[in-house]
Amino acid sequence: MLYGIILCILTTQFSPMAKLDPKLSWYTLETNHFSVQVSGIGQIQEQEELAQRIAWHCEDIHNKLVPYMRWHPKSKTNIVIGDIYDYVSGWATPFPHNTIFICPTFAKKMLVNYNDWLENLIIHEYTHILHMDMAYGISGFLRKIFGRILLPNMVMPTMFHEGFTIFNETKVGGLGRCNSSYYNMMMRTAVLDNNFFQIDKCVTYDLAQFPRGETPYLYGGMFYQYLSERFSPSKLVDYSQWYSGGIPLFLNTQAKRVYGKSFYSLWSNFKKEITNKYQNIFDSIKQYQIIQTTQLTFEGGYTESPIFSPAGNQIFYVSQNSDEYPSLKVLDVTNNKRQTLLRKTISSPVRISKDGSELTFSIRDLYKNFYTYDDIYIYDITNKKIERLTKGLRATDPDFSPTENIIAFIKNELGQTNLCIMDLDSNKITQLTYSDDYTQYAHPRFSPDGNKIAVAVWKSGGEQDIYIYNLLTGWILPVTQDRALDIQPCWTYDGEYLFFSSDRTNVFNIFAYQIKNQKLCQVTNVLTGAFEPAVSIDNKRLAFLLYSSKGYDVHITDINLDSLKSIEHINISDSETISYTEEQNYSDSIQSILYHYNPFPSILPKFWIPLAMYNNEWSIGAMTYGADVLFKHQYLVQAFYNLTDKKPSVYANWMIDQYYSTINIIGSYEKNKIQGNVAGSIPFLNYDRYQDLTLTYNIEKENYLMSGLSLTYRFSNIKKYPYSISPEQGSGVNLICQKYDKILRSDYNLTKISIGAGEYINLPFKHHILMLNVKSGLSFGDTFVQNQYELKVRGNINQGNKPNVLGATCEYRFPIFWIERGLGTFPLFFKNISGSIFFDWASQLYISPVEFENQIMSTGIEIHINSLVFYEIPATLTIGIASDLKDFPKPQIYLKFSPQIPFLNSLDIMNKSDYSKI
Repeated sequence: MLYGIILCILTTQFSPMAKLDPKLSWYTLETNHFSVQVSGIGQIQEQEELAQRIAWHCEDIHNKLVPYMRWHPKSKTNIVIGDIYDYVSGWATPFPHNTIFICPTFAKKMLVNYNDWLENLIIHEYTHILHMDMAYGISGFLRKIFGRILLPNMVMPTMFHEGFTIFNETKVGGLGRCNSSYYNMMMRTAVLDNNFFQIDKCVTYDLAQFPRGETPYLYGGMFYQYLSERFSPSKLVDYSQWYSGGIPLFLNTQAKRVYGKSFYSLWSNFKKEITNKYQNIFDSIKQYQIIQTTQLTFEGGYTESPIFSPAGNQIFYVSQNSDEYPSLKVLDVTNNKRQTLLRKTISSPVRISKDGSELTFSIRDLYKNFYTYDDIYIYDITNKKIERLTKGLRATDPDFSPTENIIAFIKNELGQTNLCIMDLDSNKITQLTYSDDYTQYAHPRFSPDGNKIAVAVWKSGGEQDIYIYNLLTGWILPVTQDRALDIQPCWTYDGEYLFFSSDRTNVFNIFAYQIKNQKLCQVTNVLTGAFEPAVSIDNKRLAFLLYSSKGYDVHITDINLDSLKSIEHINISDSETISYTEEQNYSDSIQSILYHYNPFPSILPKFWIPLAMYNNEWSIGAMTYGADVLFKHQYLVQAFYNLTDKKPSVYANWMIDQYYSTINIIGSYEKNKIQGNVAGSIPFLNYDRYQDLTLTYNIEKENYLMSGLSLTYRFSNIKKYPYSISPEQGSGVNLICQKYDKILRSDYNLTKISIGAGEYINLPFKHHILMLNVKSGLSFGDTFVQNQYELKVRGNINQGNKPNVLGATCEYRFPIFWIERGLGTFPLFFKNISGSIFFDWASQLYISPVEFENQIMSTGIEIHINSLVFYEIPATLTIGIASDLKDFPKPQIYLKFSPQIPFLNSLDIMNKSDYSKI
């Protein structure tokens, strides 16, 4: 039952649904096996068409997956369509009910071809539902008693969850990542660089080492494909069934039952087979001359978008690595010096104006607190100023016209993208394409004469090609039209050639298409993959991204356009294509109409847990939790009965998230003690900082009644990166003002003010941090209730409760060893070991005159072992030694194991419970 309880606790604290705009009206469309929720403001015809399309796919995929997975959910699966992100997003949860969230934005950065990308997303997420919903044997029996808290397949390494879904993308969808040149590139490169991960490294999303969160998808998908080929696809289902009916966490016991071997042995064979497979491919590629390049960047990760300055002496690029905040950088090619121009979440390629004075790109940010949208910006290189051109337009991939004061860009809405242009003088926007068939556009590039736009185009059926839009005629004509994945076009400065990246050799390389003669030439031949070509103004140098097992880096090579040799230009008529036509009329197939969403049918509790507790006396009880499909309402109820004094105790929490302010109502009763509060919280969010304001009414009665109001303000712009050992940059503030007053029916008057402020400072050594914080607690009012704050520092030095206190900490934090290894498939993963040297000071504070009394100080050192338990839950083991600097007694050694407190509470100053321990 432990894994179910952990799941329940996590779910109640962290709703998987993002907070939704309260202005949205939600509607429901019912099918035989699904309940589809879609939102809209005003007219919802387009939303209804999208809901019908998705509902049709869901029913079609249900009919294909259920017979293979051999599991049929007992109730309908909820589909929530939320067009709230400008990036591909989807998740599935079986708790408290089977729910899939779908953001219909096209995955333009995923270098994988799909017949239908929405279908592929649904295959992926519905596989999760069928897999995690399974419960056979004892688990199936207990679920009938206790409800949906029994979800044994949830307690698996992440690689097993994602491996199954990636495998089914290919099995059911026909293409998918297992058969993609992109995933083959990543595995091939891991073999080439002798950097093939062991199984223990693939059990979690939370990796700092590249490819980071992609790891369980990549290795899991390829491993499941290996198992299906080595044994059979049915064995994958057999294993899930056996595991869901057995004891969770005994993965290898069930593996031996199904496959005859442990996963460690199977992984060793998988690695040998993969190595042999790609060694043959290396030999094949090496038959032709491998291009020689000069590496310019060494940051790896997701480096993007190299582009030459007109003078050719500089290359601008976007750096996204695991050591720092995403940034725009410039590299001087002549002396290899680089400079950071801007630290922002740049979400599109960077383009440069003809005179080299400006850059344009899109930045991803939170919009109106509820949406994550892309908008277009222009950066003045000379004055280092940034100007925002759009707000909430969902515009990306901008490019300057070389002849007019206009830019081309892509606009996204409801899963549809279209090519647009904007006049920079009048801000007038003209839409050039009007696709209603989910054709997707990306990376538009103006020709040097300004009359044409090259653009990457994806069409249903899985074709992704380069097209040219003629601004004079309005015609859009294909440059390529085949099964290859052709992306990221780039003109030469004379307009004679169009460069692009393609996997037409099963390896991503750079190709050039000569416009006049319609000649296709291969420019690079690499062992890994080449992307995002950029040609210098003299057409003699090519900059591009070259993939390695550390990520992408900018490389440069010399080119001679006159010596490029043409290759066969495969046309769609003579290529091996997968027949795929989409003539389905979704509204005719889905015989259902929309009706207004009602949260209450889904809010009934789906489980209960029996509990027992001993605190000098035995108590027995139970707990349950419920939420509606959109998580507008959540509640947790826990009740106990004391077997000694025969008295009950109850705790209840109801969270309402359907208004701009999140309302939280909590009440508890225990013996003669009653507590309750009602809180309303309003966030103010963007990508760079967090702020919120919370108003709370508190009541507590035991020996006397305390009733009052409190106002809390929180702010943080603190940043933490994948290789960070703790927050390492920025500041945070937490202010709590509480007023208990007889006017509010309180027995005593009391005013409390708690302040915390902290700063994280990067030191010259990478990921070495200086943390400074100050905390203070002040209380005024009736003497009887003034002693509200515990005066305490590390080292078990405690001066008891005081009315007014002040404390400060100075702490130097440093990395010791980066581990990122697990104990095989066991649910314990070690991330890193770090240390800290600290100085704590605290004192009782007198306001008038200002005096310090009962001062206590300590210093010491701590070792922190940061880990993940149950594959995804962060936890830290702290071993410390602290000494009192005043009386110098024997140093105190202490040990603490605790989950890492998420987000704001990860700040040392932000843990509300610490305000009484200064």
